[in-house]
Amino acid sequence: MAEKRKDSHNRVLKDGEIERKDGRYEFRYKDIDGKRKSIYGKTLKELREKEKDIQKTLSNGMVASNKKTLMQGMDEFLEFRNVTSGTQALDVTRKKRLSKYEIMTKPITEIKEIDVKRLIAEMNQEYFRSTIMEDVGVLRSICNTALRNREILFNPFDFQWTPLVNDKKRSVAPLTDEQFERLGLLCQKQGRQWLFLYLTILRETGLRISELCGLTLDCVDLMNKRLTIDKQLPRINGHEELHAPKTNSSKGQIPLTDEAVKALSEAIRRCKNPITISDVEGFFIVDKSGANLLNQSCFRKCLNLLQQDYNRTYPDDQIRLTPHVLRHTAASRLINKGMSPVLVQRLLRHASLNMTLNTYTHITADDVAEEMMKIGVTAP
Repeated sequence: MAEKRKDSHNRVLKDGEIERKDGRYEFRYKDIDGKRKSIYGKTLKELREKEKDIQKTLSNGMVASNKKTLMQGMDEFLEFRNVTSGTQALDVTRKKRLSKYEIMTKPITEIKEIDVKRLIAEMNQEYFRSTIMEDVGVLRSICNTALRNREILFNPFDFQWTPLVNDKKRSVAPLTDEQFERLGLLCQKQGRQWLFLYLTILRETGLRISELCGLTLDCVDLMNKRLTIDKQLPRINGHEELHAPKTNSSKGQIPLTDEAVKALSEAIRRCKNPITISDVEGFFIVDKSGANLLNQSCFRKCLNLLQQDYNRTYPDDQIRLTPHVLRHTAASRLINKGMSPVLVQRLLRHASLNMTLNTYTHITADDVAEEMMKIGVTAP
């Protein structure tokens, strides 16, 4: 009978186990594809813990040598994800945001629950709850896909992680009429009338920035004061791409105010030569020069500079200025003027009324007090 192999501590070694000259332990095995593999441990106990994982993996018919990282899994997940162009743009931003975290470089097979908790703790320092919930939710879906593909034994995101996420909510304060007038004066002083022109269109129509850039001459009916939304130009991977509206409910016509008609007329006038994109003619939302398509990144930077100028000029009246703030402003102005929330929903082209009421309207305590006084009730 062959003598059993032992290590330097007189412990019997199992088949495939070896004590190396450097004192470490090695286990040699063949994976499901028949390829020779090795794992290592500083101690025999550590090695045998790893052996258990290998045996579980092999017994479940999985490739134990899988080293695909979470970032690589994300690339595969996004490649075959059937979503709108707007969500594609958000996914690009999400990938860039998550790339700085250590968990993204780890093999999916090595990610543990503690890694997920650490990720959430780090994200809590920088982001609002909604951002974290969406990002971690996508990572959980990626690992669910890996689980279905038998690449991992369990989903490390499959636990009650939502209570760990902070409760910070993104606050988007709409602009008052006075604030908007001040912005107009600043633009005039700085020779940026073209910028205020687009701010006016966004505030008067509630368009998304991608929808504004997607306007063509045939979308504008100045005579009947109607605007047709049938396409958009979201910025994806550093350049604008022609796509259908964000959702089916995003398509449609919206009425134009006198201010909107005036601003759109001026926007069309200052466009030297309408631009053609993907065989579609008539794009007229152009940059400062009047000759090139408006670059959305540059537009946002211009808004940021204008915001800084405003906040320096009016230190006691700080604002936040983004295209989305103007969409919020459009909704809140209409609600405050008495328009039915259902009609505001149709104007903004939301899929649900809850989206309009809970996200895009801003009712203050003064608004409530004023309405209560109208019906003869004293406000608290």
